[in-house]
Amino acid sequence: NRAASAVAAPADLSAAEYERLGDMYLSKGDPINTFTHYEKSLQKDPHNTRIHYKKGLLFLVEGMNADAIASFEKVIEQDPGNAPAHRGLGQAYFQLKQNDKAKEQLLQAASLDPALWNAHNLLGIIYDCEKNHQLAVAEYEKALQAGKDNGMVHNNMGLSYAMAGNYQSAIDCYNRAVLADPIDSKA
Repeated sequence: NRAASAVAAPADLSAAEYERLGDMYLSKGDPINTFTHYEKSLQKDPHNTRIHYKKGLLFLVEGMNADAIASFEKVIEQDPGNAPAHRGLGQAYFQLKQNDKAKEQLLQAASLDPALWNAHNLLGIIYDCEKNHQLAVAEYEKALQAGKDNGMVHNNMGLSYAMAGNYQSAIDCYNRAVLADPIDSKA
């Protein structure tokens, strides 16, 4: 069986090379190989917060919120000022309907980096769930001020105004949502 023995085992790769392979698989929509290569990267460099963060995002997309929480917490343990990790942790808690914990993490993310428009947007959604539409609108405005003229944010603000009974402002927001993203069916 010379042919089989002539095939050499692949060389051991560096943490960065495993990360790049994981990123490649992620771009191809292959979460299993993405995760496998991120894990191999972490075996080489267990304290790489970037990989823990990427795993957290992957877990969020896959609906594996408890695993996402664990990954984002590893990032925050090593880098408490990592605003995107706090935002990811907030999103995972929100998806688990733990809005108080979500709000705490999202407020932390927004205080660390006010430009995180998606933290403000998610805070707005939470405030709308709490029927505090005034705070919700304020968060949507912060999301838009962060430089993200986003149809989704305008649409969310329109919903907030509509729930508060301010229909003209809701219509104005919906019109801005359509202008910002003409193909969004929600708007």
